[in-house]
Amino acid sequence: MDPAVRIRVEGVAAELVRDQGAGALSVRSLARRSGLTRSQVHTAIGNMPTLHRTLRATAADEILGLCLGLSAPDLSDPVVRRCVARCLVKVMASDPLWADMAFDVETRESPPTRTLELVGRREGAEPPMVEALARLASSILLGVAELVAATGDEKLGEEVADALLASLDPIGALVPYRPEPQSARAIRPPPQDLPADAGVDERILASARQLVRAGGVDAVSMRSLAQHTHYGKSTVHAHVVSRSQLIETLRTRARAELSAVVDRACASAPEPEDRRALLGRAWAEGALADPVWWLFALDLGSARNGDRAVLRADLPLLAGWELVGRSSVGADLAARYLRGVTRLVVEAGDPAVGARVMAEGFGTLERALAIVGDR
Repeated sequence: MDPAVRIRVEGVAAELVRDQGAGALSVRSLARRSGLTRSQVHTAIGNMPTLHRTLRATAADEILGLCLGLSAPDLSDPVVRRCVARCLVKVMASDPLWADMAFDVETRESPPTRTLELVGRREGAEPPMVEALARLASSILLGVAELVAATGDEKLGEEVADALLASLDPIGALVPYRPEPQSARAIRPPPQDLPADAGVDERILASARQLVRAGGVDAVSMRSLAQHTHYGKSTVHAHVVSRSQLIETLRTRARAELSAVVDRACASAPEPEDRRALLGRAWAEGALADPVWWLFALDLGSARNGDRAVLRADLPLLAGWELVGRSSVGADLAARYLRGVTRLVVEAGDPAVGARVMAEGFGTLERALAIVGDR
């Protein structure tokens, strides 16, 4: 493939993302906008996930390059961190869809190189732990970008970004340099037995949950449900209005389970310090027992697929946590940040470490949500 054609297609793709968002990317839209044939576009990009990774690296390098300079800054310095936060918010506010592309990082994907610089140097740390910290940094920036887009308040975004970025250093100090081996992750989820008289709807939902836990949300389809339940496709279609509605029903259930953990911790420990410790331990144990399900509950959807959900104030996840109940945008920010911290806990694989990391994360989030206030 002629490098000039590849560069042309990537340039057109970047324009599309900036104008309409990642959800607008398709071979058809790229061919129409570039004047090339679909075959030429296919050859130039390889496949869409590869194009997304290329654009994400380009966007992250561009945004972070403007704010970090040639070398990684020391974000443990409050003055430096506030300057970086101010710059990042201004750049992201001026180009919000490009910021979405830069920091909407998949769990299975390595973060862009410049994002790794946000977590500082961790000599001797193995790549999985450094990358998990960098994904947390990406979650923070994505949440802040969405907060600024929703409120139009760059000053608020700067303060929240400063508060959340401040957690990278203490959380980074808590996680091990090497993740626990898989065999050490002995916590197992409780069995999900259905009563003998369970109806078709419940059996379909139970099967969908098992598919999510085994292979993520992409594993759920009408065909896989029919195979897993041993019902015919017509039966599944008769009981499932649409795949998207089924996924949202599952997500509502998953969030209710996480909410129950939060409610129990808040009821058992009214003092903030005790509550954070108890909640951190319960959350880490639940996440390590059923990691895919917990991350699924916190997923807001992907901008690149055009399916981003909006949680807003109806998220029951932190109902026992009165700060979130006051905020219409705090729930989204909380879900972004908690998903990043939870992914880090899952990668570390140690319940004791996870409890401390989550307690630190909850404390940081409380401070950030206090800044957000009633918005």
